[in-house]
Amino acid sequence: MLGPVAARLKAKYADRVLFGRCAEMSLRETLRFRRRAHIGFDRVSLGAPRFGLTSVENSALGLVNLVYLDAFARALIARTLGTDDMPWVSVDSPETLYEVLDRLIGDPKHLQQQMMTTAEWVRRWWTAKQLVGCLTTVLENT
Repeated sequence: MLGPVAARLKAKYADRVLFGRCAEMSLRETLRFRRRAHIGFDRVSLGAPRFGLTSVENSALGLVNLVYLDAFARALIARTLGTDDMPWVSVDSPETLYEVLDRLIGDPKHLQQQMMTTAEWVRRWWTAKQLVGCLTTVLENT
């Protein structure tokens, strides 16, 4: 889904955009790349080997995080964290992905606001206390 969208955006914005695929990088290279990034992309598929850890890592770095997040995954995350207010931008088609990225790249103030919203969400909801409470609840109910 990202390849054709990336090509369109590169044609429009030239050197203002850099696309990379962290899956093919070492951990050190991935961290270096993400420190330079403003936007991350993840496909959350619970029950599969990848379950959204990239989304959490991107969010912890304050990146705007674009995800494919189905209703089941969204409900499970909301129940686990105790909020359905998530900063992740759901993209479910190439056209939606293009529109969202075009706005973020074309409007730096909007991009910065989205990044601040993501960072604030992580500070509020993805804390050790919150996660230990969730784990305790899960263990008590098993």
